[in-house]
Amino acid sequence: MRLEIRDARPDDTATLIGFIADLQDAECALHPSRRPGADVAASCFDRLADKQAQILMAEAGGRPAGFVAGWIAMDPDWLQTPDWRHHGWISDLYVVPGHRGERIAGRLLHAVANRLSSMGAQRLRIGSLSSNGPALAAYRRFGFQPFEITLDMELPD
Repeated sequence: MRLEIRDARPDDTATLIGFIADLQDAECALHPSRRPGADVAASCFDRLADKQAQILMAEAGGRPAGFVAGWIAMDPDWLQTPDWRHHGWISDLYVVPGHRGERIAGRLLHAVANRLSSMGAQRLRIGSLSSNGPALAAYRRFGFQPFEITLDMELPD
């Protein structure tokens, strides 16, 4: 099946909000810290606009198959060198369940990497829940390596 990756258009808004809700619901199943997709999807989409995110859609056979979003960011950690702080941030990556395993995630990552590189990014960063094995495997296949790890624990009452 032919895959096309293109810029998101205004008429993709409802589809993107649905994808964000699905992505959030999948994370809800992985960790209790996550809010339901229906509660946050529209706000998350608005945040992408606020960040002037580059949003790319994947279409397989003319139907939406996934999306990726990212922007140029500056890490606030002043302990890092300036060239390390300035980077492309990939905030969202989603592939429709029926298209998973077709390497669409890798194609979307390549497309957004090229876009952010053309905008001046020399590094890319992406985050994931530590329990999201499939996402972490896809990111490592693409070439991402761990940079920092945040550890969490619940305190007893």
